Amino acid sequence: MLDVSTQIAFFNFVPIVGGAEIVTMRLACGLHAHGWDVAYHARSALLDACLEAGVPARALSFASILRPPPLHYASHFINICHLAAKLSTLRRPFVVHAVGVTSAIYTVRAVPLRDVSVIWHLHDVLDPSPKHRLIVSNLLRCPNVHVASVSDAVLSSLLSFGVDPRRVERIYNGLDLDQWRPVAGSGEFRASTGTPPAAPVLACVGNLVAWKGADVFIEAAHRVDHPTAHWWIAGSAYTGDRTFELHLKKLAASGPAAHRIHFLGRQENIRGLMSEADILVQPSIRPDPLPTTVMEAMALARPVLGSRIGGIPEMISDGETGLLVPPADASALARAMERMLADSAAARGMGAAGRVVCERRFAIDTCVERFGDLYQRLASAL
Repeated sequence: MLDVSTQIAFFNFVPIVGGAEIVTMRLACGLHAHGWDVAYHARSALLDACLEAGVPARALSFASILRPPPLHYASHFINICHLAAKLSTLRRPFVVHAVGVTSAIYTVRAVPLRDVSVIWHLHDVLDPSPKHRLIVSNLLRCPNVHVASVSDAVLSSLLSFGVDPRRVERIYNGLDLDQWRPVAGSGEFRASTGTPPAAPVLACVGNLVAWKGADVFIEAAHRVDHPTAHWWIAGSAYTGDRTFELHLKKLAASGPAAHRIHFLGRQENIRGLMSEADILVQPSIRPDPLPTTVMEAMALARPVLGSRIGGIPEMISDGETGLLVPPADASALARAMERMLADSAAARGMGAAGRVVCERRFAIDTCVERFGDLYQRLASAL
């Protein structure tokens, strides 16, 4: 039985809520439900997300978020230095859970590592650049730093730098599958977009940044020979720069499917949106570590079309729970769309199989158990 007396402090320096913050919030909710003492280094986007989810959240240091960067990061560095002075006074085991590369860098620079253990929760597939090599070298020079990667793709990218495998383990992100159950859609999103109730819908959900491949999704839509299919794009510019979004809208308006491609903007009710869609498309053109939207679609028994890149093939079994296509290949994606649209019964079967895989591989309880075991091992080694 796990000893939950270890205090867990999440350190996160990202000023807005992205995919890593969403999955970490879900982990924090699961940890709290299992009795762990969870705290946050300061007021942050992650802490705010936890509060909105109804999880009691407290900051260990004074909170002062300044925007834009670098003032934002400077304020957090001041906070973490203030917190570091207090860590050595704690009498019980203490583990810092640093979310992402930036958080790990700041944490290792400021935290007295003789007194605490640090988990670098890595959500990125690292490219073999000198920059990443230097980051990995500096972070793992500290013996109390352990890495938790979100997928085998992330793990492999880290091991390519010669990292000791004993200091790294893969822990998949998780979902509360009682909340994410297959349900019939309400019709709200179809009504708001003018999509007929019986029309097949292919949805692309995520931040509107180039590497997520929404332009490939639109190009494929224009090539699909189907008279009634509609395509939904849900998301917004991650940093406020709408250049790519405007490019997408121009691209959508320039082809035969123009009147059936809909931009829904950023949506909070992703469950409701996906429940009204028939197929989720993840057209990433760069290695996507472990797309949250793919996991959510699988939980809702929706088949997924995804790029054969990054962690996506770890989630989708080609021909069983969805279809995989080469990245940045609009023609191949269009053919996969037509294949699913032509056989809706087979597509529904893939979705049902995806739900089974999600229950086996991506349950939040499994994620919490794996991290709980890691916390306990690191705390006992102090």
